[in-house]
Amino acid sequence: MTPEVEIEGVSETTSSLNALGDEVGKPPGGWGAVEQIVLMAARAGAPKRTGRLAASGQAGGNPEQAQATFTVPYANPIHWGWPARNIKPQPFLTNAVRTTEPVWAAAYERKLQDTIDKEQG
Repeated sequence: MTPEVEIEGVSETTSSLNALGDEVGKPPGGWGAVEQIVLMAARAGAPKRTGRLAASGQAGGNPEQAQATFTVPYANPIHWGWPARNIKPQPFLTNAVRTTEPVWAAAYERKLQDTIDKEQG
């Protein structure tokens, strides 16, 4: 005779975990809020010769990720540098992500904890 084990509440637990999984991947206000925080800091930190580089910044990720881009053709060489042209890196976007991380990461952590607390009921 094979021993039998009955586990109560499996379907409720599965439903709770699925709901939790749906919420965990989204920061408060969605990824668009993170994009805007980073974009504002990147625009402020972008080198300003004419202002076109900073003005070209755009947010535009999707439900799964945040994305901030700068659309002028010289954005990448300015940001990452171009040694062959004696252009030193000025990583304004990378710096913006790094310096704003405490703001958006803390909000994300609070939302995650709230979601867990809500699911634990």
